Amino acid sequence: MSRHKPISLTQNIDFIFDNKIVDHHYTNFATITSCNITKQYLPDHNVLMQFSNNTKSNIMVCGTAEVLALLEFSIHKKQLKQLKIKYVPDGTVIKSKDALFSIEGSYEDFGWLENLISSILAKRSSTATNCYNILCELNESQDLIINDSCSVDYSLQAYDGYGAAVAGAYLFTTKAQVQFLKDMDHSFEFVDYIPNNMIQQYNGDLKLVIETYLANKKTNNLIVSLNYNNNVINDLENIREHLTNLYAISLDLSDDLIDESLIATFGNIRNFDLNGVNHHLVQHVRKWLDENDAEHIKIIIQSNNISLEDIKRNKRNNIAVDIYALTSNLNDDWVEIGSDLVAFDQVAQAPAGKKLAKNQDDLVSYKYTSWWSF
Repeated sequence: MSRHKPISLTQNIDFIFDNKIVDHHYTNFATITSCNITKQYLPDHNVLMQFSNNTKSNIMVCGTAEVLALLEFSIHKKQLKQLKIKYVPDGTVIKSKDALFSIEGSYEDFGWLENLISSILAKRSSTATNCYNILCELNESQDLIINDSCSVDYSLQAYDGYGAAVAGAYLFTTKAQVQFLKDMDHSFEFVDYIPNNMIQQYNGDLKLVIETYLANKKTNNLIVSLNYNNNVINDLENIREHLTNLYAISLDLSDDLIDESLIATFGNIRNFDLNGVNHHLVQHVRKWLDENDAEHIKIIIQSNNISLEDIKRNKRNNIAVDIYALTSNLNDDWVEIGSDLVAFDQVAQAPAGKKLAKNQDDLVSYKYTSWWSF
């Protein structure tokens, strides 16, 4: 396994869109009415719609390739060629208030897609930004796994995989997550591990579980979860003969519990914060592994509650975490994308507090080349 750098080769992705988009099925009624009135009373004027980063911090842009594909899917070729479209490539980091996409042309030709564009840019950039911020805190020997539970809806797995890959992630757990990655020429690896559901069916007997698993599936990257019996050291002792077969162990203990091996070690637990997956547990496990000829085994932290600040703290304190397995963490911070008309017939005209972004001239101009549009 090796770390990948952020990528932006995303315009070859064959994105999937609902045919009902062109029937305004996803456009709010107020916008539909505005487009109809504009077409009747103010046709053929030139407006500039700008999509900007309204978050107070830097973000990693993602979704602009998808928006370009959306425009090609939704707008007639003749109209599309008349629009002046500019964008920031996927994988670019921009500042607060910077623009990441703009469309200039007749409002009635594209205005009805405003909310779709905003939502795509916000969701994909949120995924990429959260993933990127975590990757920036990892050293070259650490890695990141994108679990299926990162997606708030199973149908979003491919799009969350797209956002995570743009940020530089390459370890995934489902086929859906990598649906678009081949189009991006982005290499990836699947991560497979022994989950608690399998351990439960073997009555918590980890030794038997590992033997059965290896008899049915050969792998050099076997990962096993060590929280089922709430005694990590005891579990490791029981599977000692299989340590050479393990690539990593996953720690995913509920915050309501304290691992029994820690209680035995620390005695008076009132003086320590030992609940859940904590640095005491990680260091305790690392020490046991190193003292038992298992230096090769990596430690994975997999928890719904771990945050970017937790990862930063572990980094400051040199806590021996090798891999973080993200669950809901890709949705921790939401990127806010603002969309506004900022010019009318080449004259500045915008709501109070809104104006043409300073980086507008740095955006890349789009040129229609696709066969996709009807």
